[in-house]
Amino acid sequence: MRRVLMIGALAVLLGGCAIKIPLGGSLADIALRDEGKTAAQLGLPADLWCADYADMIRREAGFKPTGSRRAIDQLKHARRVTGPRRGDLVITKRGRFGHHVDVLISIHKDGTMDVIGGNVGGRVSRRVIPIGSAIFVRPQ
Repeated sequence: MRRVLMIGALAVLLGGCAIKIPLGGSLADIALRDEGKTAAQLGLPADLWCADYADMIRREAGFKPTGSRRAIDQLKHARRVTGPRRGDLVITKRGRFGHHVDVLISIHKDGTMDVIGGNVGGRVSRRVIPIGSAIFVRPQ
C-alpha cells in the first residue's frame, strides 16, 4: 500500500509522466508478469534474447545486470548455489556450444523444474525441464 501511494505521489509530482521505476521483487514474479510477451513488446533484440531478458529483469528487481548477451555470463554479479530456490537463474546447455538462461519457478520431486525465460518459442514462456546439469545462480 505504501509503495502504491509513493508511486502515485511521484506521478502527480511529475505531471503524470510515465517513467519506469525499479521496484524490486522476485525475478520469478517479474517474469511471470511478462509471460507471453515477445522481444519486440519488451524492446529487446529479435534474436538470441534470453540473456537480454534476464538482464532486463535483473535490473528491474534491483540487481546489477551483466551487460552481456551470452547466457553463461549470467554468472557475473551472482553466486552459484547448490540449494536453488524460486527466483534463481537457471543456466542450461543449448545445442553444441550455446547456453540458455531461465528463472526458476519451482522444483518437483520427480527431478523436473518449472522455469520461465525469454526467447522460448519467440516469447517469454514457461516450461518444465529436467534439473539435470543445470547451473543455478542467485544474483547479488
